Amino acid sequence: MKYMQQIILFGIASLLLVACTGDQTEDKNAIDDNTQQTENNHLSQQNQSDHEMLEEAINEEDMRVMLEQLGLTKIEVEIDYADREFEVEIKQKEDGTIKAEVDDELNGLEIEQTLKAFNYIFPFIKDLDIEQATPKEEAIEKIVDHFGVPEDYIEFEAEFTFSDGTSIEYEDKR
Repeated sequence: MKYMQQIILFGIASLLLVACTGDQTEDKNAIDDNTQQTENNHLSQQNQSDHEMLEEAINEEDMRVMLEQLGLTKIEVEIDYADREFEVEIKQKEDGTIKAEVDDELNGLEIEQTLKAFNYIFPFIKDLDIEQATPKEEAIEKIVDHFGVPEDYIEFEAEFTFSDGTSIEYEDKR
């Protein structure tokens, strides 16, 4: 009889152990699913906020996002001095591709590779704050100041095209 009680007790204990283990597995799977979903949401938000804080582009998509943040599709600045010139340009073409160039004779710098030129120019323009209503004198002063070029230019030209398709040009000759 004692032997029979042990077998029954062992059987009941085994059933309880299996039943409890199954619930824990389901709970663990539910917790794992929730954890994965939370991590995916966090990564998605992080990727979104990465675009909001970009300081340097690593590909063409980054360049597009960074231009969008500025509300611009084109920035072109040409400043002529007596014996040198300063030119920078970033332009989003109709097909969505980005073109950027730097020809800075003041500092002996020429960059034709788009990504490098874009990353060189962007820190100068990210806080430029040129709008349609920005007066010519103020715009010229901001551009000269932000790019750190001399004020003794002979000819100054700048063109900005905004995301809405409007543009503004500034010209000055001395």
